[in-house]
Order: sequence, then structure tokens, then C-alpha cells
Amino acid sequence: MPNFTFTAENISHIRTAISENKFDDKVKVWEHELLKPMRRELKQYILSNRNDGIKCAYCLKDFYNEHNMNIDVEHILPKSQYPEYTFTLKNLAVACKRCNLLIKRNDVSFLNPNFIRKKPFNSKYYKIFHPVIDRKNHLSLLDVHFNGCHIIKYQTNSEKANNTYIYFKLNEVEIETLNNAQGIEQIIDLLHTYNLRN
Repeated sequence: MPNFTFTAENISHIRTAISENKFDDKVKVWEHELLKPMRRELKQYILSNRNDGIKCAYCLKDFYNEHNMNIDVEHILPKSQYPEYTFTLKNLAVACKRCNLLIKRNDVSFLNPNFIRKKPFNSKYYKIFHPVIDRKNHLSLLDVHFNGCHIIKYQTNSEKANNTYIYFKLNEVEIETLNNAQGIEQIIDLLHTYNLRN
């Protein structure tokens, strides 16, 4: 996998944004207009070069045919509380709007009490699955599209996977797809019909 390289221009624009923020705290470094092209490049890099880039880092929702505006570059350690890691690649992933904006936001309750700010990228500091530094996610997703029905079911095979499931309220995702499929009886009927055909 190729590494993302911050160009001299990127670094200059980051310094400008940080400098402006020091004089006016209303200036948001990450959102600075000068950094818009770089943010786009970073998102494309994660989507194209990382195994975690094709789906939401947390709920595992597939980004296939998803509009780019519905995919956020996610700061695992929130940039508002850990600004020193705003541009650190190990702190960046992609996430859906639900997981990033509605649930996680600036919360850090997923950090263990032994978290060390100066050396934050160690798996043992995270109660949930860290999408960049944890090599294997023991949370798996069954995403079934069948006869117009869409059903999602998660399976957790580790404590971190279970914590991720609870933290991101993934049971709500499962329930929503069941409700949209008009209940379990229709699903059973569809599966029964499918079995009869085979």
C-alpha cells in the first residue's frame, strides 16, 4: 500500500490554518478552506488504499454506490480534544454519518483509563476496535439483500467487537432493517420459498 505524502503545499496550508487558529479560535483548522483539496485527497487515499476504506470503520456499512458526501473522514481521537493528531494517518479512517456525527462525535469514553496521550496508537488503549491499528476486527457483518428485503446481522467474536457493537448501537441497525423488511415472518416465508426452489 502506498503511503500518503503531505506535499510542501499541504504543510504550508496546515501551518497557515494553525497560525490563524491561534489568533482566532473560531477558525477551525481541519475545516479551513485552504485544506479542502488535501481533505479530498486524504479521503480518496483512505477509500482507495486501505482495507478499511471500502466500508464504515465502525458499523462496516459498505460504501459501494454511496455518494462521497455521505462518507466522512473520521478522527478516531477527536480533533477538538487531540488537535496534535488531526493530520496523523493512524488517527484517520472513513465512517458513515450515523457513526461519526450521530453517535461518536467528540466522545472519548471508548478509551481505557491507562490511555497515554503522547503514545496513543496502541490497541490496548481502546475499548472498541481501532480501525487502523487493530489488525483484525472480530466484528462481522451479514448483509443480505433478498427479494427486495435488506437484513443486517452482526456477530461479535471478541470483547472489543462486542464493545464496538454496544458503543455504536448496532442492534438498532439490525432492528431497523428487520422493521423495513416488514418483520420476521416475511423473511421466513422468503427463505422457505427459496429453499423450495433449490
